[in-house]
Amino acid sequence: VLASPEEFFTNPIAKKQFKKIIRYIIARWGYSTNIMSWELFNEVSWTDNYDPQKSNAWHKEMALYIKSLDPYKHLVSSSSAVLYDPLEQVKELEFINIHDYGITNFCKNIPAKQRDIADMYDKPAFFCEMGIASDPTTTKRLDPKGMHVHFGLWAGVMGGGAGTGMTWWWDSYVHPLNLYTYFKPFSLYVKEIPWNDPSLKYIDEMQLDISNFDVGVLGYIKQDSAYLWFYDTEYSHIGGIERLFKDVTVKIKLDNGIYEVEWFDTFSGKAIKKENVAVKNKILNIKMPNWKIDIAFIAKK
Repeated sequence: VLASPEEFFTNPIAKKQFKKIIRYIIARWGYSTNIMSWELFNEVSWTDNYDPQKSNAWHKEMALYIKSLDPYKHLVSSSSAVLYDPLEQVKELEFINIHDYGITNFCKNIPAKQRDIADMYDKPAFFCEMGIASDPTTTKRLDPKGMHVHFGLWAGVMGGGAGTGMTWWWDSYVHPLNLYTYFKPFSLYVKEIPWNDPSLKYIDEMQLDISNFDVGVLGYIKQDSAYLWFYDTEYSHIGGIERLFKDVTVKIKLDNGIYEVEWFDTFSGKAIKKENVAVKNKILNIKMPNWKIDIAFIAKK
């Protein structure tokens, strides 16, 4: 049927056959609430003689076809191996599915990239594939403890993403090294964040002050609550040195009142410290407990 691979995007017979597959998949699995979205392509930019214009037209047609069939209105997405691919311009694709490898600083790179891409295309964005290397063998050698998985989870969501940073290497990295322990503590914490509250905003540097310049922060804030993740800016997933942070103070702009403050161990999900703190002059002034690598925080009025 096809004289060359790129004709897949334009050949009427190829498109007709693909729509039959779509129709079957939706009929078979469309009922499921466990399906987050339909992904039309995995890294479409790797197709031979990739033509973004033809690919975009195909994606628009197929996305509209899915929407005409799916009664449960699952999200529709696709992906590219290239950041800022013209694919993201297709309005019918409802979020940006970022794939990026060779990341060196997860706390810096992930929030910056996903927020920039989301702002550019006016869509939610998050790292559906992220990693330190393009193969599991190198990944194991560089990070046998899976620390970049931990940082991808926290930096992804707390850094303005629509979801966590996700690893591709489940069967060859996460499972054999039993890295599942990183997921539950994170899940327990983010359940406390009121995601549907329109007053919840991504925090900026003007809303808080940290006494130690080696402490970074990502998270969200309202007038009467804050959900923050603090991390060691110098820690690396490759041979990282665990520095002890002591006597660090944080000042956060919040409404006056009495606040319940909790500090969380990000590796166990357990509360390290709980206390009630009075906010006066619209500044929460608090001393952090001692910590290494990272620590999570919630303050609610």
